[in-house]
Amino acid sequence: MEKLDNCIKTWNLIFTDTLKSEDLCTRDFNLSKSEVNYQNCISLYNLVYAFNKLYLAFKKEYNELEKIEMGRSIEIVQFKKFSDEDGKEYRTLIIDIDEPTIINQPDTLLYLRDIDGQMETFVTNNLNPFDKNYYFKYVSLDNEKVKKYLDLFEKYKLLLELYYYLRMQLVFGDGSTILQTKINDGNSNLFDNLENSNITMASLGWLSANDEANISIHLGDNFDVDSTNSSLILDGVNMDTDASTYTKILQSVYINGQYLSEYKDRNKDSKNDNVKPLMFKLFEKI
Repeated sequence: MEKLDNCIKTWNLIFTDTLKSEDLCTRDFNLSKSEVNYQNCISLYNLVYAFNKLYLAFKKEYNELEKIEMGRSIEIVQFKKFSDEDGKEYRTLIIDIDEPTIINQPDTLLYLRDIDGQMETFVTNNLNPFDKNYYFKYVSLDNEKVKKYLDLFEKYKLLLELYYYLRMQLVFGDGSTILQTKINDGNSNLFDNLENSNITMASLGWLSANDEANISIHLGDNFDVDSTNSSLILDGVNMDTDASTYTKILQSVYINGQYLSEYKDRNKDSKNDNVKPLMFKLFEKI
């Protein structure tokens, strides 16, 4: 399908950072003669495939983990690993607990911390210490269990980065072309049963009549395109499309690694974490 091939190439020129959207509207632009620069890029298929592969491995190990009783439900806020100026090594896992059993509060943040092999655990609401509602309290937890939690989430730190990146993210948007990702319709928790990922890419307005691919992917053991909940619009017309076409789109559209940031705000203070670019770490998992 020539129109689809042209659409894929147009998206690739933009998402790989080969060209800007405005470059496609210049008088001398010729799509057939334009070459896509795939350096430092990964396909959308491999991006989600790597996430799913990590998720399945994590879920198996987490289910086998001897649990710390915390509360009704939990969500991982952040895992950090760093060393201070004196060479002291730190690992910290921050867990948001709803209806905690370890403190009489409606919710709390639990810090599991390893400082050069010494475990430290406390709860807090992270308010300003001068706020009248601020609290900080050390809690006694099994050190061996704490260490196993830290070991597990250090091992799957990349999964956390991918999860918070893909859960609800405008990966790229310049006013005329967008790429957006969701997991479980954007309302997920890593400890939920993650059932689907959704990728939307679209060219809007003055570049052409609307082109849009909205592709749903089954996560879990049966990783595959969900064609029933996917759609394709070319030149403003809804196309009757099968799973193989949606798979082709995912395998053929690439994104530049610069847009796969290290979950920017969540990881900004791990500057000495020796973190490789997210995309290159993904290649190790595919």
